[in-house]
Amino acid sequence: MPQKFEREAARAAEKEEAWCAARVAAPARSRPRGTPACGDGDGAVCRIDYPRAFAPHRGPTAPFSPPQGPAIAPDSTAIAWADPVRRSAFEHWLAAIAPRHGLQAESLRAASSDASFRRYLRADAADGRSLIVMDAPPPQEDVRPFVDVARRLENIGLHAPRVLEADVERGFLLLTDLGSRLYLGALHDAVGAGDLKTADALMRDAITALIRWQGSSDAATLPPYDDTLLRRELALFPEWCVGREYGVAWSAERRIPLPPPAASSVSASSQHRRSRSTAVR
Repeated sequence: MPQKFEREAARAAEKEEAWCAARVAAPARSRPRGTPACGDGDGAVCRIDYPRAFAPHRGPTAPFSPPQGPAIAPDSTAIAWADPVRRSAFEHWLAAIAPRHGLQAESLRAASSDASFRRYLRADAADGRSLIVMDAPPPQEDVRPFVDVARRLENIGLHAPRVLEADVERGFLLLTDLGSRLYLGALHDAVGAGDLKTADALMRDAITALIRWQGSSDAATLPPYDDTLLRRELALFPEWCVGREYGVAWSAERRIPLPPPAASSVSASSQHRRSRSTAVR
């Protein structure tokens, strides 16, 4: 099995090198919007997330100036707001950016959420496309890591949401929409239908994207994924998966505490991180 994996990885690397050579004269920025940046994958969802501890914000933030006159109000029956002050700030922000992107505010609706305080809204534009709004309330959330990694992914030619508008101080982003068809769902559909050609292509595209990300990203400029963060991430499993998703309460006996980290292993882990140019989480 290891030899088979190595052969598959080698083939993927060769495919990636050929792809890169073919793209020298056609950079990723010339790619039509909405088309995958790597391989022939059809439909993709990109989850971008990394440690909350982030380097200080670089560069000034454009001041927030609410427009004069009535704000564009989203459909209150579709979007719930626990904080009326945040709702007002959102409506004014949306009113300011909507004309630039042809957004139809009345089409605003819930898109998805994740295991955090973030949520995602979808809105239609006049040209027929849809866009995604991220609502990430500070101080619980910081959108700067998302903006930073999205830029990194796009710069190396990977398919990622493009940040069209950003209010980093208030946690509002306008993003391109990668669609509602999940990559894993497409893979399961292909396997279920016996379409092994499509399943194989999807897997190879995913591996190729990982190789490109690992080979092109600079882990030294990202926050370290250290022991403290790893423990915090592991603690999310019993809370979000076991408790909230499945409604099961673990007893104290099931919650086995992790052993304290060894100083030597932490040092070795940090050195190993610096020696590799990988930032895949």
